[in-house]
Amino acid sequence: MHGMFAVNLGVYVPEVAHYSGSPSKAWIQEYDCCVRARLGELIGEGKEIWWHARSGDDVISDVRHRIEDTAFPFLDRFATRDGILQEWAGRAENMGASRPPRIVSAIILATRGEHDRSRELLVEQVRQATINLGHKKYVAELAARLGLGDLSA
Repeated sequence: MHGMFAVNLGVYVPEVAHYSGSPSKAWIQEYDCCVRARLGELIGEGKEIWWHARSGDDVISDVRHRIEDTAFPFLDRFATRDGILQEWAGRAENMGASRPPRIVSAIILATRGEHDRSRELLVEQVRQATINLGHKKYVAELAARLGLGDLSA
């Protein structure tokens, strides 16, 4: 892939990063974000899109067009905490490299003081994690850090 590039998109929510164990940073990388996607996956062609890293008008025009038509609307959908909660309501599976939707939503809700809704999401996350016992432990520890108490009670 030398000489090629892809476009990664991310939405950073400080409290999600904080409770996910990421230290505060002056510069946010895409991998620090809780909502993540690659432009190619959003276009829906079922394949990654990589461009040649050159300044030709064809590359610049194509990337600009795809960012305006696809990336900006995607980022607009996740531009606010309410938008994230709406987009991920009822979603269980991860979207691309994003953090688990229920965990992101639970953190946002807990920091708003909506502890019952937050706790419900984390209880469901633990219930669905039938194989990965480490994930169950992580979710239980997260609930404690959020002040939600024991999830098994």
